[in-house]
Amino acid sequence: MPRLQAIQDEYGTDRYVSVAMNLWQDMENIVKPYARLYTYPHYRDGGALWNIYKHSNSIPTNYVIDYQGNVVNSMVGWNEATIRSWIEAGLPPTGVAEKPAGSVRGLTATAGPNPVRDRARFRFSAPAAAQYRLGVYSLDGTLVREFAGSAQAGDNSVSWLRDALVARGVYAWRLACGAETVSGKLVVTD
Repeated sequence: MPRLQAIQDEYGTDRYVSVAMNLWQDMENIVKPYARLYTYPHYRDGGALWNIYKHSNSIPTNYVIDYQGNVVNSMVGWNEATIRSWIEAGLPPTGVAEKPAGSVRGLTATAGPNPVRDRARFRFSAPAAAQYRLGVYSLDGTLVREFAGSAQAGDNSVSWLRDALVARGVYAWRLACGAETVSGKLVVTD
């Protein structure tokens, strides 16, 4: 959809990610040739996300979902001005990193690229040296991958190389460092 591509191009993947979800059409012969025209990810949902986020039984349905997985708003059909207003209301100012919920004492973290195809990097800034534990979870709460170690005060990073067993979809991540935690969502695509 060219209008969705225009929004993706304008906001960029640091602050916004467009994702097209397909339910019924054949991915190989119908969706993939169409999807190659655009840079945002497309994936087929077996119904799990549709059932979680279902606004109605009509399609197309458009959602704006924050990085914690909460629905900001949704609508059946397309109204670009309305969708842009929902997106812009949740964007951090350009050049200013969003401070995730739960980062009250200074722990901040980001994950990217989002969406991720094969490798994601979790970057975090710890206010003091501490032990950390980072978990990546499927939406049903199953632990997919866990990292643990010692973080230095200041900037740290952890790299996650997605293996073949990790399917396309939305995943949650949670970082605990010292007594603080931050969390977010990652979209995994092909």
